[in-house]
Amino acid sequence: MRFVRDYRLTIPAGRDMMQIGYIVQGAARRVCEGRAEQIVPQGHLCAFMYDAPCRMSSDAPVHSHWTVSFSARIDAIPIGEAEAAAFETRREENGALTLVMPESCDGQLAPGGSQTIREIIRVFSAGEGAWRVRCASLILALLSEMSDAAVRMAQLRWPDSLPPSGERYVRRARAYIAEHLSEPLSTRVIAAQLNISEGYLANLFAKNAGMSVTEAVAEARIRRVRLLMDTSGLSLKEAGRAAGLEDEHYLSRQFKRYTGMSARQYRAAHVHFEEEKS
Repeated sequence: MRFVRDYRLTIPAGRDMMQIGYIVQGAARRVCEGRAEQIVPQGHLCAFMYDAPCRMSSDAPVHSHWTVSFSARIDAIPIGEAEAAAFETRREENGALTLVMPESCDGQLAPGGSQTIREIIRVFSAGEGAWRVRCASLILALLSEMSDAAVRMAQLRWPDSLPPSGERYVRRARAYIAEHLSEPLSTRVIAAQLNISEGYLANLFAKNAGMSVTEAVAEARIRRVRLLMDTSGLSLKEAGRAAGLEDEHYLSRQFKRYTGMSARQYRAAHVHFEEEKS
């Protein structure tokens, strides 16, 4: 981190690039072509795409921030707060992760965000061991926390947009699953986190999701495996470990079940990853 006076920075446009930052000191101003000026206060997290040239600056006597940038296949669709309030905090479909991302949010609503950014910087700079896996996992955790914060902010302003309670429990269960894929997961563990019975949770999944909790966990893990293979160049074995699937034979069977192809076939058809660290 550097403390800067008269902070000014021009950022060119870049395809499928995102930046997430935390303003440590001195509010920042962001001006992008074709958009309204955005002020990010001190103590706030911010996220933006490199889809248009923009200028970052600060009028504060001293400015400092932590920031990480990464490349991924990203489709950004603007939505309103009412839609965000009714949105699932995170959803994985066909190997893609769908999130609600705020342009900025109070760091107190995402208390682990700033520390996660610092940890990403530390792991990337060290470049030791399985740094790619660690950085990818940390970025996913950061995105999930910011998405949660965005949905909470929207729900406070639009309480009538909340879905029925049964559906909310299923969404909360899916959110917990997504955040703890590398840990042992069972209907009992998830139900305890939601403070409801195992039987009630199982019935809610059967009614609202058309599957069992165990099937939802397996599906979420394979989606995470696909996401890590697509974005981080990991092998099936490496991605499986990061998603809580240590048994290689079980992993191979589940991967083929949910994707319809072997890992070799999937990599040939889908994965295009730049091996060089940049």
